[in-house]
Amino acid sequence: MRFLRAGAILGVAAAIVAGWTLLQPAIGLVSPSGPTTVTYYIRPGGNNAASGTSPATAWRTLSRASRATLRPGERLLLRGGHVYHGKLTIGRADAGRPGKPILVSSYGHGRATISSTSSGIMIYDTKGVTIRNLVIVGSHALTASTAGIQMYSDLSGRMLGHVFISKVDASRFGFGIAIGAAHDGGGFRNVRITHSSVHANLEAGLVSYGPEFNPATGGYAHRDIYVSRVRAFGNLGDPAMVTHNSGSGIQLGAVNGATVTRSVAYGNGGKGGATTEGPIGIWAYDSTRVAFTHDVSHGNRSNNVRDGGGFGLDRQVSHSVMQYNLAYGNHGAGFLLFSAKEAPGAGTNNVVRFNISYHDATVRELVTGGMAVGGRVRNSLLYQNTIVIAKGNTQPAFKVMGLEHNVKVLNNILIGGSEKVVVAAEPMTNDNIAFAGNDYLIPGGVPVFQWGTRHQYDSLSAWRVATGEEHKLLGRDTGLTVSPRFVGPLSVTNGGGGFNLGPNSKLRRAGLNLFRNFGIRPGPVIFAGTPYHMRAPNIGAQ
Repeated sequence: MRFLRAGAILGVAAAIVAGWTLLQPAIGLVSPSGPTTVTYYIRPGGNNAASGTSPATAWRTLSRASRATLRPGERLLLRGGHVYHGKLTIGRADAGRPGKPILVSSYGHGRATISSTSSGIMIYDTKGVTIRNLVIVGSHALTASTAGIQMYSDLSGRMLGHVFISKVDASRFGFGIAIGAAHDGGGFRNVRITHSSVHANLEAGLVSYGPEFNPATGGYAHRDIYVSRVRAFGNLGDPAMVTHNSGSGIQLGAVNGATVTRSVAYGNGGKGGATTEGPIGIWAYDSTRVAFTHDVSHGNRSNNVRDGGGFGLDRQVSHSVMQYNLAYGNHGAGFLLFSAKEAPGAGTNNVVRFNISYHDATVRELVTGGMAVGGRVRNSLLYQNTIVIAKGNTQPAFKVMGLEHNVKVLNNILIGGSEKVVVAAEPMTNDNIAFAGNDYLIPGGVPVFQWGTRHQYDSLSAWRVATGEEHKLLGRDTGLTVSPRFVGPLSVTNGGGGFNLGPNSKLRRAGLNLFRNFGIRPGPVIFAGTPYHMRAPNIGAQ
């Protein structure tokens, strides 16, 4: 479904770096104590010939600050409430340490604004930088070669540690925040981006990228990226970009170890020019040990019939998890596991659990499903999720396609639209994908199971007999076709509370013991945060 071209992005980054090398490095850091700490100031009416070390002797421009050499613990402060034109470059001669980073921030009242026709802040081949309390706005900068904050390394053999970004608003660039590298093992580690907004950017809101994944070496450009309480919205995509998708909210690639938590992606995508792939609200590719947890992704779109979903673990992602998330109103699947058949590696050992998808898969031109698995996914688990397709939509709750191996779908509520509840693009065996302990429903109708183009079953029992799905676990058949009896109303305004099971629901304590039957140790809590009942869990996320 998606064939990313990291090399195309790297080509853009190389052009950016070529411009950086003409500049002298940048500006100051954190740690106000210690005899060597220096604070530099920038304000309107300042003097670039002054020392810059007090508000009275402040510099006037970002270009002057970019010529300074910033040492560990030094700070560069822009007077709040004012706009500064140009770009700030923090380069090789500038460096902080994890305990004494360079700090770039505002002083006085309000946040300072950087307005740039290229990138706003560039962090090139250096480490130990903290950026906070800034607004960064592009001015005629909606091109793929710009970012509000661009981190890039063309070093090899070592990672650059500690870049912290907080309380930043980045808009109207190619990317809001971009973390890039030319070589595996040569990017950034210990990156934290918190309490920030990335919006109205052309290509995407927040991204990391690096060389395309090579399964022979198993290397990744970056390590340990943490994203919390970030809002990514209105990043619509580039109509002129036809070689790869554009318009995602948060997109992580080439990283070993990443967490996105308590973040929201909405209203992204819909204008990208690619026809064979599309954006997703929050997703990862070519990465390992990624966790999307307690996030919300809604109203995201694609300009074609591909993707446009809420969450995804895409090409060659391994040992990763999507949990406790809410997806709704997206063009594509609420939750997607995918790894292209022709990709050299495979998506493996991934988990999707305790999530809610409501009214996703709204584009009817292609059968997508509220939850989807496709390509070459292996050794992965999808359990304790609640998937509800809106009434009147013809999409199934679950779709599988490709060359899966050892994928298990367990204890989920799967409510299809007005036609089918489960669709397999081609017949599958239990070695490909195994369903057990799920509840299947189509409101007001008979649940239909489509198993390839030639086989359709209009009851759970017929599907069970023909395919072996939901068949004979510990001597009894599994699976139900009963109404969950949600407490309702089915709305996203109450944080998923309407999807709780009512006191008379037959799905309460009806789930399979996942540890006893499959050796799975579920998370300690359900979607709502209350304890998970290991021996007799509910079916679904709540």
